[in-house]
This record gives sequence, structure tokens and C-alpha cells, in this order.
Amino acid sequence: MDENKFVLQFENEELSVYAGVVDCKLFQGEKKIYISANSAVATPFDDPLAKIKKYDGRKADVRNNGYLYKDILVVVN
Repeated sequence: MDENKFVLQFENEELSVYAGVVDCKLFQGEKKIYISANSAVATPFDDPLAKIKKYDGRKADVRNNGYLYKDILVVVN
């Protein structure tokens, strides 16, 4: 199991996000997952959030480290 891999499952699609390429924090109490650019690896010519921004504000089921979290709000900034 990979604690740095987050799999977001939407109604008709699935997205894998790797912490390290982006900063990814899951807050169970708030039922939110925050995804932001990792300034240590981001470059001015490469936007790691480009493909993820369209999921901002949507709810997903999130799998991480062998656990499934239901109805998590995706916040991309």
C-alpha cells in the first residue's frame, strides 16, 4: 500500500494523484482533500495542477493506503 498515492473515484472517471508531485492532504473530519502545487518540484513551464483543476469542487470517493473515504470534497488551489 502506498500512503503517497490517492485515487479519486468520481461517477464516471478515476484520477490517481501522487503526493510529492503535488501536495495532497486528506482531512477526514472536514471530508475534504486539498491538492496544491508542490513548490519544491514545480517549474514555471509545467503546471502539475493543469489536469486536476477541473475536479475542484466535486465530490469523490478517495482511496489511500488501503482505506476508502466516501463523499470527500476536492479542493484544488
